Amino acid sequence: MQDMEKINLSDRLRSELKKRIVRFTYYKKDGSLREAVGTRNPSVAREKYAQEIPAPKGDFTNENAYYDLDKHAWRSFIPQNVVSIDD
Repeated sequence: MQDMEKINLSDRLRSELKKRIVRFTYYKKDGSLREAVGTRNPSVAREKYAQEIPAPKGDFTNENAYYDLDKHAWRSFIPQNVVSIDD
């Protein structure tokens, strides 16, 4: 995947996370592949999963952070490591 494609993919992911629940894949810092389901939108999580999302703290206030609905915790990704977004 070209650098520009990766940038566009990570920009799209950040935008989608603000609107809805997204299933996506990225490489973690340790090199392992991570499939995640997450959002940055508390009302969507409340409606679909009946989960309250706590306010992000510390490192998780940046735009690459998302609330992981499987792990019930804030996580973040490195933009260049995004592999795919499931529509």
